[in-house]
Amino acid sequence: AIPLDGTVFANAISPPGDIDYFSFGAIAGNEYTITTSNLAGVDTIMDLVDAGFLGVAFNADAVPGFPESQII
Repeated sequence: AIPLDGTVFANAISPPGDIDYFSFGAIAGNEYTITTSNLAGVDTIMDLVDAGFLGVAFNADAVPGFPESQII
């Protein structure tokens, strides 16, 4: 689980092409920013789902042409 205390959560997303899952305990009414960065040859696609695995948000490129993803 990703901590919600504002610290940067670092983890390796590898190998390219696999699927990595991360979780966090969101609190209704709070705003969260989820961003991938410092990518080495990996282009991320982010899909945020709720506790029932229903899609909430999706992002493939925070900035077109760059591999980072971001959901706010």
